[in-house]
Amino acid sequence: MDNIKQAPSLSLPAIPIELGADVLLEILKFNLRIKSMFVGMEFGQYLIVRLSPNDLLGTFRSETIRESPVILRFLYKGVVYGFDTEIQNIVSAPAKIVFLKYPKTIVESKTVTTERRACNIPGMTMFGNEFVDLFVTDISPEGCRAVIKSVREALFSLIQVNKIIEIRMQLPRTHESFALRGKIRNLSKDSDSITIGVQFEEMTGEAKAKLGQFTAALK
Repeated sequence: MDNIKQAPSLSLPAIPIELGADVLLEILKFNLRIKSMFVGMEFGQYLIVRLSPNDLLGTFRSETIRESPVILRFLYKGVVYGFDTEIQNIVSAPAKIVFLKYPKTIVESKTVTTERRACNIPGMTMFGNEFVDLFVTDISPEGCRAVIKSVREALFSLIQVNKIIEIRMQLPRTHESFALRGKIRNLSKDSDSITIGVQFEEMTGEAKAKLGQFTAALK
C-alpha cells in the first residue's frame, strides 16, 4: 500500500493558462529571468515550459538546478498571475524543456486599477540603441498597452519585464508631443507583433496633466 501513488489533492488551484502562452521564469538561485512558452501540465503534478534554443538555462545539468526555487508569471485576460514553484527536471533534446512542480497557491493582480480606453496612437520608444515605432492601443492614467509591429528575436530579447521605458507619443487633434515613462509589466509575442503592458511611473507633472486631459476626453 505504501507504494501506491496518491491522487493530487482537489484543493490545489486550477491554473488559468492556455497552451502556447508566454511565461516569465525567474530563477532565484542564478538571478535569471527567462521568457518561455507554456506547453503542457498534469494537474497536481507538474507544468511544462519550453525554452528557446539560445536560453542559458538549457545548458545546466538537471542535477545542479533541480529543486531550485522559481517564480513563474503569466498574463491571462488582463490579469497577471504568479506563483512560487521548483524545477523538477530539465530535458535538452529534442527541445529544451523544463518541468516545474505544480503550485499550491496562485497570486493574481490586475495590471491596472482603472479602466483603459481604446485608442490608436502612434508612438516611439527605445530598446538598446534602437528606436522602435509602436502604436498605443489602450490607455488610462495608470498604464497603457502598446503594439510593436515586429517579431525580430533580437528586438524581443531586449524587452524585459520590469524594465523602465519612455514612450513618446503625439496627441490627436492638438498634435502635442510628450513622454510617458513606465515599467513593463507584461509582454507577449504573436505571429506579426510584440505587445507590452506598461504601468506608468516617474512621469513629470506636465505629462500627468496632459495624460489626464486626454484620457478624460476618450470617455
